[in-house]
Amino acid sequence: MNWVDKEFSELTTRELYQILRVRSEVFIVEQGSLLLDVDGKDIVGTHVLGVEPAEDTQQVVAYARLLKGEGSEIRIDKFLTRMSRRGDGTAEALMRSAQEAIQTRWPGAPVGIQVPFYLREFCEGFGFSKREGPYLEHGTHFIGMVWQPPRARARLFRLTR
Repeated sequence: MNWVDKEFSELTTRELYQILRVRSEVFIVEQGSLLLDVDGKDIVGTHVLGVEPAEDTQQVVAYARLLKGEGSEIRIDKFLTRMSRRGDGTAEALMRSAQEAIQTRWPGAPVGIQVPFYLREFCEGFGFSKREGPYLEHGTHFIGMVWQPPRARARLFRLTR
């Protein structure tokens, strides 16, 4: 699997189609969300894609959208894996790729994420801690979490490059 992160203007038409399709599969069909998925934020987001070969093209099997939040915070949004890739380490690789993309583009920035409550331990495994919740949103219990990357390590890395 290949991991890429791109701004909206860098996405090909095929990549955008595949992103919107997999988001519809997961959020609308699987989870039954009645919210409009195409929310106008894709244009200002950074898109992290896990792609693998499929027939004569590449298929998006994992995805996360990165958005600027309040202050210097970056938010991980629309985090998903295709059903066929669950339980095989793809979600873990996606989270690592999202964190790496954030640290490359916004070194030292705090990172926020809102996830269904059952994903709390998954996120804690990547250094996230509870910020708020749990709270009920659209019939699902969510929790707000935050990760503060070690600034000293980020500065040291830049100085030794």
